[in-house]
Amino acid sequence: MCYHKVSLVTVSFFLAVLSVGCASKAKTQVLMPAEINLSDYKTVGVADFETTNGDWGRKIASWFENELIEAKVDGKPYFNLLPRAKIDQTLKDHDLPMTSLTNPKIVSQLGQLTGLDAIITGTVHLASNHEQIYSLRKPCAMLTGHLDLTVQFISTRTGRVEVDKNISQQKVVDSCGIGSPGLVELNYRKEPLSSLAKEVAKEFVRTITPHHATLEFTLKKKDDSPGGHSRQVTNLLQMGSKYAENGNWDSALEQFRQAVDLKQDSPAANYNLAVALEVKGELHRAKEYYQRALHLSKESDYSKGVANISDRLASQEKLKQQLP
Repeated sequence: MCYHKVSLVTVSFFLAVLSVGCASKAKTQVLMPAEINLSDYKTVGVADFETTNGDWGRKIASWFENELIEAKVDGKPYFNLLPRAKIDQTLKDHDLPMTSLTNPKIVSQLGQLTGLDAIITGTVHLASNHEQIYSLRKPCAMLTGHLDLTVQFISTRTGRVEVDKNISQQKVVDSCGIGSPGLVELNYRKEPLSSLAKEVAKEFVRTITPHHATLEFTLKKKDDSPGGHSRQVTNLLQMGSKYAENGNWDSALEQFRQAVDLKQDSPAANYNLAVALEVKGELHRAKEYYQRALHLSKESDYSKGVANISDRLASQEKLKQQLP
């Protein structure tokens, strides 16, 4: 009986030690720079894409337009967007061919008439849904959406194509149901081509506008000082990590700062403080503490921290060039 009691206590002890030693995860949203800097262009518009695939050129243009409307920095649109209807009307009123928007002369004329700095358009080479029926005890269908298009960002000042991107993707929706009519209806409610086209539009707009991204950080919950571990520092790291997990970075920062004050040779404390400073936007100070952690311990999380903060600082410089 005693043996079992001791075993349970021993197991509980080791579980407690493991839980203390485990790292925790915390997330935050940061503004990242556009992959391609087009900040010189203030007013842009979207024209229908050329296509022989029904009305997909019009649909895809509308989704690109919607994504541009949603592309905001500090609550304001990154680009001034000229409505597509106004572009269409201008083309009609001046007998300009909608299929010649890659012609520098036509594009320049459109810019003069509308005040556009640039226009986004392109060609839809393929837009289709292919259905394959099969059976797994009941009727099933696999619907595959295929999308192949070229997207261009064209300067109306010079007629030059600033961005020329070929995109070819597919998306599969699998569903099973009872009876073919119900199955087909279910499948087309989840029709993959439209959602795929929206994803493509979103991804393209993210490449040309600053956008928010989620960063995930690993936080340490146990003091790892080379001269001996401190229970008090471990408690501070655990409490700070809890605050960070719940998005309270001000309180997390205070806990981690106290941990460093108590033990300046704690790699974990220096690292956690660096993470909190990075989240608070103090990137240069964060780099100092990441480097301190790495100097004290060559653990992979600390080397990644130094590499990542260097990338963030480079991104911050790019972002400054892209913002007003």
